[in-house]
Amino acid sequence: MSEPVANPCSWNKEWIDDFFSVTVPSVLPPEKVSQVTEEACIQVAKQVLSTSDVRVVDVPGAASFTLISFKAGKVVQFRIAALDDDILELAREIYGSLTPRIERLRRDGFPLPIYVADIASGTSLTQVYEDPLPIDRPFPIIMLPRTVVDFAKFIAMGAHYPLPASHMDEWKKTTLHFLDRLWDSEPLAKVAPELLPIFNDIKAHFHLLELLPCVLTHADLGTLNLFGNKQDGSLTAVIDWDHAVIRPFGTLIWSLYENFMACKPENEIVFYTHVLDDGRRAIGVLEDAFWTQLWRSLEGVLDPVAHGCAVRTAAAVGAVDRYLDLETLAEIEEAVEKKGVTDWRGINVHGFIRARGFIPALPRIEDGVLRFGQGWGGFVDMLQNE
Repeated sequence: MSEPVANPCSWNKEWIDDFFSVTVPSVLPPEKVSQVTEEACIQVAKQVLSTSDVRVVDVPGAASFTLISFKAGKVVQFRIAALDDDILELAREIYGSLTPRIERLRRDGFPLPIYVADIASGTSLTQVYEDPLPIDRPFPIIMLPRTVVDFAKFIAMGAHYPLPASHMDEWKKTTLHFLDRLWDSEPLAKVAPELLPIFNDIKAHFHLLELLPCVLTHADLGTLNLFGNKQDGSLTAVIDWDHAVIRPFGTLIWSLYENFMACKPENEIVFYTHVLDDGRRAIGVLEDAFWTQLWRSLEGVLDPVAHGCAVRTAAAVGAVDRYLDLETLAEIEEAVEKKGVTDWRGINVHGFIRARGFIPALPRIEDGVLRFGQGWGGFVDMLQNE
């Protein structure tokens, strides 16, 4: 079961207050808003679970109010919008015990959809690993690669359950149009010229996505939604499939680089370049471990020679989709055109900072050269021999 945090961050309370004072009134008619209070939700959860052992989760979400009972082994979630039952069923079918079982509770009269779920096994990775990892302590070179290897297995699972390519034509058309928009943006070219060749490379290889199966794709695969074992680093659960979509395989690979290969202190990206006892850099070990395990787990479905270029294209497309959108682009263009910013350091936009950090870190599409890897998959072999 997930472990509680002794002193939750103060911003948790701010999120909760915003949920009830801003989010709820924005979706419910005025006469129903008064029925949805923090205390009302707590009372409902106690009744549903038949226990007074109920408290707010350590990390709340923006679109829900979530309570947990360790005694009952359950989570009760009050959501702004109902979940897609088909998506939840798919996630459970594909990923099995990695996806906690969740069911909707039909409660007449309560204005918000209510869900009851099993507590996710393990602990949120935000609590397993410190961010940033402290430089005055040994790098967790046994635990973190183990997490990365399990993560590669998780990513690969989707390819073994191909789904119909419904709505893919519209998504591809929209994505290509946005890539053209990025390519044509002179302000973006001024502050991040290193991104333009990558955008061009993606467009040149975009047709290769036809070679890949369409898979269930998590919409927010950050460390808040990943759980692990605090003792050995193994991946134990993936939660919050709310907005999962169908996309070509590989579009989630950005999450390796964001979640496991760098820390994000303030407004910068710092990769784990720690030098290990044998002279290798931690980031190279992590990248090699992921890609070695990924291709092993894809055996019989996808091949690194026949499909490598397509998978790397999908990884780049997913990163662009993760970090850049029209709103972010507008903020960049405003900073350059109206505020006279001439250097990327002058643009304090979350998505832009991560785009500059993580998109160039991805393997090159054409030749598959890893940015940090050193051709070493030894950690994967070691795990298999345990």
